[in-house]
Amino acid sequence: MLAVFALCVAGCGSTVSSSPPVTTSSVSTTSAAPTTTAAPTTTTTTTAGPAKLETAWNVTDQAGDDVTVEAYKVLDPATPATEFDAAPAGQQLVGVEIGIENQASTPFTDDMNSDVTVIGSDSQTYTFAVDNISGCTNFANGDVDLTKGATAVGCVAFNLPDGVNVAQVDFKPGADFGGAPVEWAG
Repeated sequence: MLAVFALCVAGCGSTVSSSPPVTTSSVSTTSAAPTTTAAPTTTTTTTAGPAKLETAWNVTDQAGDDVTVEAYKVLDPATPATEFDAAPAGQQLVGVEIGIENQASTPFTDDMNSDVTVIGSDSQTYTFAVDNISGCTNFANGDVDLTKGATAVGCVAFNLPDGVNVAQVDFKPGADFGGAPVEWAG
């Protein structure tokens, strides 16, 4: 049985899909019938939740560049790189380790800090914090500039209120241009 998860966004913005691409938001399961003469059957549902961490997504951004992105892990709590990177009182430093690979034939340039957000267990969306995490770089201050086939791995930091955990990680290239993100359960 082969499970294919896909998310396609209509209108301007990012198109997000897993390989092979499909044109509707769906979870499809295809299985061969027990005899060799029967045709395969397909069942489709329209409710696909966030993927598990370590699931790779193939993403096409608004410029038509193809990348593969994967959230490896959530660092909760994260260790600040210096005393100046600690979260303010009443907040905790968390991070998302994420990897990206350029599949396009042209260079891919983007700001991972703007592209990655988290949704907390309080249902609030959090954007990046200008903090560094020990043992994990923040790309080049969030920026990636990748030639064809090049990869980058780094962490995006967030300050969440004490007691709030990461429930979901979202990635949306060119975040200011609309479209739906790919999602991982935190």
